[in-house]
Amino acid sequence: MSITPPRPDRILVVDDSAVIRRLLCDVLQADGYEMLAAQDGLEAVALALEHRPDLVVLDVNLPGQDGYAVCRQVRAHPDTQHTPVLFVSAAHPDVSDRVRGLEAGGNDYLASPFASEELLARVRALLRIKRNEDELRLRQYGLESLNRQLLALQAASAQVVSTLDLDVLVHRVTEALVQNLGYQCAVLALIQEPGSQLTLTSIRGVPIDLLDHIESETGRDMTRPMSSLDQLDPAVLQMFQQGRVLDAAQIIQGLGFLGLSHIWDIFQQHMGLGDMLLVPLLVQDQLIGGLWAAVQHPTLAPIDVDILRILADQVAVAIYNARLHANAVVAQEQASLLLDIQSAIAARFELQPILMLVLGGAVRALEATSGLLALRTPPDQGIVVQTSYGLPPGADVAYLRGVTDGVLGQAIATGRSMQIDHVHNLESDAWAHELGLRAMVIVPIQLAKRVIGVLSVHDRSGGRPFTLQDEQLLGAITDQAAVAIEQARLYEEVRRRAQEQAALNLVAETANRSLELSEILEASLQRVLDVNGLPCGMVYLPDITGEQLIMVAHQGTTAGLLHQAVVARLNVDPAQDAFRTGRAVVINLGATGRSRPGEYWGRPVSLAVIPLQAKDVTLGVMEVGGLEPELVSEQDLPLLTAIGRQVGVAVENAQLYAETQQRVRELAALNQMATAVGESLDLDTVLGQALEHIQKLTNAQHLIVYLSEHDNAPLRQRATWGLPGPQEPDSWVPATDLFGESAIYEVTTLNIVPGSRTPANALLYAQGIRTVVLLPLRSRGARVGVVYVLFTAPRVLGTVEQQLLDTISRQVGVAVENALLYQTSHRRAITDGLTGLYNYRYLHEMLDREIARSQRYNGHLALLMMDVDNFKDYNDLYGHLAGDDLLVTLARLIQGQIRQVDTATRYGGEEIAVLLPETELAAGVQVAERIRQTVADHAFVEHDTRAPVHMTISMGVACFPDNASDSRNLVRAADMALYAAKHAGKNCVMVASDPAPALPGPSDGPGQVDP
Repeated sequence: MSITPPRPDRILVVDDSAVIRRLLCDVLQADGYEMLAAQDGLEAVALALEHRPDLVVLDVNLPGQDGYAVCRQVRAHPDTQHTPVLFVSAAHPDVSDRVRGLEAGGNDYLASPFASEELLARVRALLRIKRNEDELRLRQYGLESLNRQLLALQAASAQVVSTLDLDVLVHRVTEALVQNLGYQCAVLALIQEPGSQLTLTSIRGVPIDLLDHIESETGRDMTRPMSSLDQLDPAVLQMFQQGRVLDAAQIIQGLGFLGLSHIWDIFQQHMGLGDMLLVPLLVQDQLIGGLWAAVQHPTLAPIDVDILRILADQVAVAIYNARLHANAVVAQEQASLLLDIQSAIAARFELQPILMLVLGGAVRALEATSGLLALRTPPDQGIVVQTSYGLPPGADVAYLRGVTDGVLGQAIATGRSMQIDHVHNLESDAWAHELGLRAMVIVPIQLAKRVIGVLSVHDRSGGRPFTLQDEQLLGAITDQAAVAIEQARLYEEVRRRAQEQAALNLVAETANRSLELSEILEASLQRVLDVNGLPCGMVYLPDITGEQLIMVAHQGTTAGLLHQAVVARLNVDPAQDAFRTGRAVVINLGATGRSRPGEYWGRPVSLAVIPLQAKDVTLGVMEVGGLEPELVSEQDLPLLTAIGRQVGVAVENAQLYAETQQRVRELAALNQMATAVGESLDLDTVLGQALEHIQKLTNAQHLIVYLSEHDNAPLRQRATWGLPGPQEPDSWVPATDLFGESAIYEVTTLNIVPGSRTPANALLYAQGIRTVVLLPLRSRGARVGVVYVLFTAPRVLGTVEQQLLDTISRQVGVAVENALLYQTSHRRAITDGLTGLYNYRYLHEMLDREIARSQRYNGHLALLMMDVDNFKDYNDLYGHLAGDDLLVTLARLIQGQIRQVDTATRYGGEEIAVLLPETELAAGVQVAERIRQTVADHAFVEHDTRAPVHMTISMGVACFPDNASDSRNLVRAADMALYAAKHAGKNCVMVASDPAPALPGPSDGPGQVDP
């Protein structure tokens, strides 16, 4: 209620004389009055009606119309009919003039001349009389208004107390304020529950289009809760809770954060409201709401406050009683509903029907639009949506996001119920917005203080806020549901265990009939499909690397399609995932894909993926299901998991049996290899036997042997197996680039990957090699060589296989060392100790061998005989040590000019013979000439003085079968050609005669040629 400060009395002076007007105004204004002035009657009437003066001082003689006519006009208007008029006359009036003035409505008559004191005294008297009359009229009006208001209050009270229906009651209250008590508009706002928000419950007198305009101007939904009590201004809240009536200023101050000042301006602009009051509704000192009323006139009188107080007290009691009545009715209905739900679920043993009854009863009890129930699934305690009502497709996925990120997860974690009236305020719960939820109640399902699930009931229409009673009712329903759920789970567990045991017995019986892995897998898979009524299945076991799975058994024509469909739809391989994690999983995919000709991606897929485990180790994966909807479910996982363990044990037994058999075969092969490599001292034979047995034991694609003549000597390629085409020594892979010198003393595995920066690795990858296993060949702790075992697929060695290869490497190492020792002894017997060339004996062995081979293949064999020119003079001049150095250098020069298959021998003294297999006479001459020129160009270094010395050689060339038919005559032909070269001037090459005359009898050894 606003209070207007008093203003000074306003007096209108009317006189056609400007001097008199000015004089009268000055006198009255000096006494504190507010002055108005007019010079004629028309102006006087207009000012009087516009400003409503408290007194009119009126000149009788006015131009146009006299003062009496002006007075009658002022008296005729209702706004000025009680305004006193003081006539002023310039001439002394007679009695008739005074009578005429009183008849015109005047209150007093003052004739000139007059004193200022007399004027002021008459003005004060008339104003005092007016105030007294105004007060009397006001009191009379107040009594009449009070009587009307009391009658209206009585009628309003009768309307309020005549119903116990809260919805009807609240609308009758605002209707009574507007229609009975005469307020322009009224609003009733209630607090639904202690501590909750003020909610606009009923409004009267405000046009709908104005409410829409206010919402668009302020951005506030007038149907939503207005505020929490703690948002009110503390001082205003204290007055409100104490039962104080709030006027306009206090209302705007307390609810300023709502933008109420702007809203009030809109009301004043569009409805012409002048004042408003807010009366608290109190019951037993408990604030339950507020009653707001507004009027068009400037202020509300104290009587309005009293009437609103009386009505508010009656309204508060009526609301309290209506709520008690409603609660009693609701309690009765809830008790009946709970009894119905209890009876319904008590007659069920299966979990799903019980859950559907619980959710349906909860939605009906709260008159909600939708609901959803989810349970924890032991043993991993994940949340699974069990049943829903009134929700769009995809609700399960959205709901589980709420469990993860939002209020659902909070309810499950804390075990506390939650009531949310405005879901749009939950910024973190986008899932609720996606489902179109407006309000919801969330109640955890608890058993012995353990949360086993959650029940949520929703309003999607926006027309029903939930209450504390709703939350309590859901709590009672979930208490019953928790017991029923536990009983259903126990029943299901007993039944499941019986079925599982029967199925396990069948699978165990099938799996234990054989020790052959393939038979076990095929029979077990078929039994699993029969037990579960499924159309197809597959079994996967890891490959030799243990990283990739291979299908080893399948049943049903759509097995491959089933697996491909899941991979195509999920972009993951469920078998690989189950093998890696060791967890079983059920995959159900709806027919949401777009099928194409010859493809099945658009069909539904139902698949259970079960790891085959033994002693908590995953040995493989079994997939069972089909291209039909919901063939398997989460409820099947316990049985399938147990079956997977049973089959896993059978697989382990079969693998152990297979490993044992393989071990027996490997030991037998190892014994065979030991016998084979130990029977020969020929290195090539030993290496050939070793590589053949290693390949059989490992199934390697390629093998390469590198040997060193002693522990510090470099490794050189000596033998290969499985390499394409003939291989030159050291041409395929560097000996130590892969592992380094420090790594070739133990069995080592290296995986070859693309993009390697190591040249050796890149070369191997280009050759198709993916794994290299290094076998060091050792004997008595010393390294004699290595064997590279090469695989074209990734390979991982098991412990047993690695131990076997280690044993093989030691046995082969001993055999190779023995062969090398024999080879070394044999080489020493056929090698010249000074030059390192073969000796005379080895030459004749090779001659007989190569001639026999040439005869067999119709080939040619060239023999070069050469002698150092003037060698005796060199020895005499520089000494025999210098001569020895010259022969060593000469041997090196000759070796540099011949092939590896050629044989150079020291035939005797300074005479050297070179055997050239598969070489015709002309080619032999070319080689001889190349050797002669190389020696002639070489500067030999004198032993003592280090001075350069040039020497020459003479050479004779003979060829089989051109110059001889056997080894003896071939040597003689070459020797005679050498003799001819000496006599031809030395430092030249001579060719044997064609053919040379044969000599009977054996040769006596190296011939003597003149120096």
